[in-house]
Amino acid sequence: MHINYFKPEIANSIGLITNYKCTFHCKHCLYCSSPKIAEEIDEDKLMKIIDEISVVKDLLLHIGGGEPLVNFDRVKRIISYIKEKNILMEYMETNGFLLLKDGLTKLQELKDAGLNRILLSISPFHNEFISVQHIKQIFKDIISIFGNDGIFPWNHSYLYFLERVSQDKPVKLEEYFSNFSFPEILFQLSNIMYIHPGGRAAYLLSKYQDLYPAEDLLDIECNRNLSSPTHAHIDYRGNYITGFCSGLRIGEESALNLKKLYKEGIDLREYPVLSMLTTGGLKKLYHFSLKEGYSPKKEGYVFPCHLCLDMRIYLYFNKEKYRDLYPDFFYEELKRDW
Repeated sequence: MHINYFKPEIANSIGLITNYKCTFHCKHCLYCSSPKIAEEIDEDKLMKIIDEISVVKDLLLHIGGGEPLVNFDRVKRIISYIKEKNILMEYMETNGFLLLKDGLTKLQELKDAGLNRILLSISPFHNEFISVQHIKQIFKDIISIFGNDGIFPWNHSYLYFLERVSQDKPVKLEEYFSNFSFPEILFQLSNIMYIHPGGRAAYLLSKYQDLYPAEDLLDIECNRNLSSPTHAHIDYRGNYITGFCSGLRIGEESALNLKKLYKEGIDLREYPVLSMLTTGGLKKLYHFSLKEGYSPKKEGYVFPCHLCLDMRIYLYFNKEKYRDLYPDFFYEELKRDW
């Protein structure tokens, strides 16, 4: 009997998701993070994942979330262990909110633990929860501890637009966009932020960009994206997520044995959604979903990834449990939000 296996290429860059919980509930979040998420984190397992990552040659690693700073002591231990394992760490992501209090002290402790660079998120989505004035203060604090090369502002270009609206208070997204013409909004979404149409962003973008019928989006092969070595994420449970395909894991806790994942892959019989996407592309998942009762949106979709996500949400809530559709809160958050 022929068995289909799927194995991703060895990643060049990996983001370690230390937690999904966040201080914000951003409307563009790829992973649907929020303050509501309750999670139990096995720190020993996290360190085992770092051990697995350490055997991958020429790898760039960054720490992300959620918001990594929700457990400050834990993220310090993670940084120290990454340094101990001689893994090249690019940066740690943060929205900065938890650096508003005792920021300089915390930043120095992070540096002492082994961190060299911080990615500071700057966008109108984050600006719903933190003011420009506060972002600028955090920006200054990071530079004072890490130097000019120790900050990666993503995306610094947004400060120009944010300052035109408000300096001293958070601004709701609708209010923010009301200050700009439609072409300016599209420029910001497409040319500055490079928002991927996955997670909450898929439904947000559908308000501002052209929509296409499902049938016009089916000629896409997903195998290349799902196996791409360009970028991957591994969460604290050991689940491997390739590219920007949030809500879809490559095997259950497969990153707890990265060598095996890269060498042998996973048995697709256990992961039906992934099997359809890797063997027949979006078209195969679409025809399966129709048979299962899925109704395409009359208004259409922004991008093939938007269609894929919408079908996965339907399958998650209306049919049997799919092991590849993960994590649970991801689908629950999307259903609640949209």
